[in-house]
Amino acid sequence: MPKITLYFLIFIITQSVSGLQNKTKTDSIKRYYYKDKIISREIVFNAKKEIIHHKTYYKSGEINEDFYLKDNNFHGKCFKYNKDGKLTTTWKFKNGDLISRKDHIIVFNAKNKEVLMQKYQRLKKINTSIKETSTPLDQYYKRANLRHQLNFNLLALQDSENIIAYLKNSKSIDKQKHNKYLSNTYDIIGSIYSEYEMDNYAIHYKYKAVERNPENNRLVYNLATTLYKNNSKELSVFYLNKVLEKWPTHSFSHLMLSKYYLSTRDYKKAKLYIDKAFLKEKNLIKFGHSNISEAIRVLRGRIYYKLNDTEFGLKDLKYALKLNPKNVLAHKNIAIIYNDLQQYKTSCYHLKKAKKLGYKEIHDNDVVNKLIKSSCIDRKTQITEQNIRKAKPYIFPNPVKEQLSIKNLDTDVYTYNIYNFESKLVKQGETQSNSVNFGSLPTGLYVLQIQNKNQLLRFKVIKN
Repeated sequence: MPKITLYFLIFIITQSVSGLQNKTKTDSIKRYYYKDKIISREIVFNAKKEIIHHKTYYKSGEINEDFYLKDNNFHGKCFKYNKDGKLTTTWKFKNGDLISRKDHIIVFNAKNKEVLMQKYQRLKKINTSIKETSTPLDQYYKRANLRHQLNFNLLALQDSENIIAYLKNSKSIDKQKHNKYLSNTYDIIGSIYSEYEMDNYAIHYKYKAVERNPENNRLVYNLATTLYKNNSKELSVFYLNKVLEKWPTHSFSHLMLSKYYLSTRDYKKAKLYIDKAFLKEKNLIKFGHSNISEAIRVLRGRIYYKLNDTEFGLKDLKYALKLNPKNVLAHKNIAIIYNDLQQYKTSCYHLKKAKKLGYKEIHDNDVVNKLIKSSCIDRKTQITEQNIRKAKPYIFPNPVKEQLSIKNLDTDVYTYNIYNFESKLVKQGETQSNSVNFGSLPTGLYVLQIQNKNQLLRFKVIKN
């Protein structure tokens, strides 16, 4: 090989390695994860600590949103995909300004089509009006809310940041209006973090929203649902009942209480609340997420089944599948009913559909595989619910102002750590009286961690 060619190759390789080393030194990546260790968000920073690339993922691991930034503003082409990996929306930005938008796919069903198309039309009008107004605060909020409802979360976060910055710098807005916009914006941010399973961040912002505007029942309800999703169910019920004290016909609170009583096996109460929710079904569809129609029928179908009304249970569950043939919860619950009816072939069909559609990835458990073993392989081994429930440790009162006690522990002596929503240690100690004092801490969300012999317990606590 001629020397000049060899020197040229060495130069190219050296430059390539140097480029990789420079990228490693200048660019950094921060990742957030779902509970099952699948990446939920991936953020790339340059040497100036500016975000240059932001991606989000579904729980299945498929790409959700893919956005590029310049000078901390969206720039160039950005993309949104559905759970099947198909491109649904393309945006084109220039230094943060929206230049164009194209919707390739809009997913809807017979129940939500009209409402969904109205939301897309409102979003289109708002995008136009924002460019034409010098004080776009109200428009930014409306757009942030719409974008979140349509699952364009990175765009909703951008609008939310614009609102907070505007409120911080504006001195002309009166206190009541300031609190209204700030609380609603915190609420949107909390909802988005909840979808990424950034639990402590989600509860923190939901609580800050309520703290800013405690008379707003919608915000109190949203805090309750976030707590419920994070398995703080008793605390969730506390806030749901506060909503119903002021708003007895609130359909979403009835829906959540129905879920709660189903989880505690109080099926009659669950049926009572789901019936109240259905009285305002139009409100659920109008103000809820796009899959609410099928979700409430899956819930009612499960309740009917638990009350031994199999016929109506199957009717609701099959209607949910009619609205959305890919509803994995409907498939799973239909399979359970047919398993109990000893119609194993039909049960097996629905279980395999649920597995193929990603039940485990969506719901973080292996129940479908166990049911498949029952219906599809070993018919002698039937899965039944455990009737004996061990008394688990719990905290009281929650929310707390001063002293917090832990019930059902086998000792009154234990060490504890208290962390804030950012996982920073704010207090620690050892108690001799089964009581922890929160009086000196600011209001907000905390995580209480208790070391009891070989047992490590964690509780989410709201300090009032």
